[in-house]
Amino acid sequence: MPTLNLIYTPGQLRNTDPTSFADATCVVIDVLRATSVIIAGLAAGAAAFHPVRTIEDAQATHAEHPTWLLAGERDGVARPGFHLGNSPREYTGERVAGRHIIHTTTNGTVALRGCAQARRVIAAAFFNLSAVIEELAVAAGDDSPLYIICSGTGKTFSHEDAIVAGAIANELDPGHPVACIYRSVAHDLPRYFRTTHNARSLVRLNMEADIDFCLRRDIWPILPTLQRDGSIVIGQPLAAAPRVAA
Repeated sequence: MPTLNLIYTPGQLRNTDPTSFADATCVVIDVLRATSVIIAGLAAGAAAFHPVRTIEDAQATHAEHPTWLLAGERDGVARPGFHLGNSPREYTGERVAGRHIIHTTTNGTVALRGCAQARRVIAAAFFNLSAVIEELAVAAGDDSPLYIICSGTGKTFSHEDAIVAGAIANELDPGHPVACIYRSVAHDLPRYFRTTHNARSLVRLNMEADIDFCLRRDIWPILPTLQRDGSIVIGQPLAAAPRVAA
């Protein structure tokens, strides 16, 4: 049974020595909505996402690459002058196919950058849940340390990210506490999601449709994978990679 190391809050991630990820496979979750956006965008044919920490970093990158799209949010709201916000429903083939996307959000893109020294970093949500579970099972067989990183809300714990983490743990380590939490709400997940802080914020912003959309499971079985140059593209599953004979 693999050992799943969970990081629940942004503060916990900041206090983790980045070099501890060096041999690890890290899964980053921001289901409402940054990692859901990345999955949706790549599934719609985007060439790559380029996650950055700050608005200033996004604008500087856009100055270097003026044909790339600016996307993201602060406090759930799309930034003035950006081409796209942070709703996965915006990321259609008509808008993003073949395009590079500079992406900055309050928490999700910060978490992705925070574990960039890992052997492998994968963006996860309900959209690609089973593909991520299969990938972690293979990585565990290769003795890669496994980290599940919940992006959080502001500086605090995010219930909806922990539920996605629990759904992963439920398949790989059913005795893990977060797996037990997932099982306690799995029978009524849509109602539970609406009680979370981020979901309530989306309702206030008239983006309630994003909640149901982000709950759709296994519609895009892809593995958005962070590259050494900082971009995120669709990665090849480990199970499909050629093995080198000993």
